[in-house]
Amino acid sequence: MPTAVENDLAKETMCQLFFDGPTWDGNLASKTGRDVLVDLGYAERGHGLQWLTREGIEQAVMLTWDRMKSSGPRMSAGEAWRRVTAGS
Repeated sequence: MPTAVENDLAKETMCQLFFDGPTWDGNLASKTGRDVLVDLGYAERGHGLQWLTREGIEQAVMLTWDRMKSSGPRMSAGEAWRRVTAGS
């Protein structure tokens, strides 16, 4: 079972990568959060991009973010993060 992401910067970055897909360094919510995700094995990076690994996607699904992603029109990562933090 994947380790829970407790770091808020990592969780926000994971939300961005889950909803927006591979993201360029300059558009990333948090490089510190990305580094946490890479250390946990939830994200990889290369050639100026970062993306979720299979384990990162499984963690997002465990957090039920897939329900937000599949319900209704495409949601931006910012809107998804507002909904995630409103529920905590």
